[in-house]
Parts: sequence; C-alpha cells; structure tokens
Amino acid sequence: VFMITSVVAIVLLTALLIWHYRQPCGKRRNALFVTAISFVLGGGIGNMIDRLFVTGSNGEKVVTDMFEVLFFDFAIFNVADSFICVGAAMLFIYVIFFEPKFEKAQNAEKEAEGNE
Repeated sequence: VFMITSVVAIVLLTALLIWHYRQPCGKRRNALFVTAISFVLGGGIGNMIDRLFVTGSNGEKVVTDMFEVLFFDFAIFNVADSFICVGAAMLFIYVIFFEPKFEKAQNAEKEAEGNE
C-alpha cells in the first residue's frame, strides 16, 4: 500500500513540477510553491528508496528511522519524513498567503486583456 501510494504521489508531483515549468514566466507560481513540492517529492523518493532496499530483522522492507528526540516524548523519524513535513508546512503557508495574491494578479491580467 505504501509503495503504491508513494509511486502515485511521486508521479503526480513530478507531473505538477513539469507542468509548472512549461508555463510562461508570468503564469508561474512563487518559488515557495516549487520548493514545497520539491521537498515533499524528495522525502517521498527517500522513503521509497528505503522501502526498496532496506530489510528489517523479520525480512520485511522497512523505512529506517534514525532521529529520536529525548528531551520530550516525540516520534522517531528520518530525514525523508522531515522533508515531507517541512514541505507540507511550506505548501500550507503558500496556499494561505501567496496563492490568493497569485490568483488575484492572474484575474487582473485577464480583465486587462479583455478590456483591450
């Protein structure tokens, strides 16, 4: 299930980045959008590589978690998990603060073209 979900997410995020870079410069989104998608994509690829090549003690394919925060009770995680979480947070910030401005600018541009 995790492999299928990872493959689908990786394909969709890669397609989104390719689509983004095929847009004219004025139609492209903020660099935060690209960075956020890239972080999530990189984290997904990292976890998928672990699932493909790392075998646990019982012979199952696993993702190696290597960081444990000892000063408070928190999950054990790895770099790929961190990239996914930070990328998702950046995407959330982009959607809340930057996307409305982008859409407003695009709508103003369409109205200006329509009035000509």
